[in-house]
Amino acid sequence: MYGIPVGETFAFIEGRVLEQLCFGRHELVLNFDDGLSITVEGALGITLAGAGESVVDDALDIASVLVGLISDTVTASEVNDPRSLSMRFAQGHIVRLIDSSERYESFQIRHGDRLIVV
Repeated sequence: MYGIPVGETFAFIEGRVLEQLCFGRHELVLNFDDGLSITVEGALGITLAGAGESVVDDALDIASVLVGLISDTVTASEVNDPRSLSMRFAQGHIVRLIDSSERYESFQIRHGDRLIVV
């Protein structure tokens, strides 16, 4: 809805360990160490190590892959364009958060007192 803020690098995501996933009817919450939480309400891309990307509107469609990322570390983050952010995990999988709606928020990133709404 809002796009990624200009100049935002999301470097604070790198080195974080995924500790918990929470699946809801219309959202996915990824809880990391160091007070980092990402709520996804839009489309989500997943790229398995050595494979092509799959984009889904419902995180439950890729729940088994996401669960496999628990305890894994984000090794890199990248703003792909003003509407998407990728996180590469140590095992090689990439999760891409996509600003997929013109009308609604697609994802929120909370780190400590900071909140970024996209």
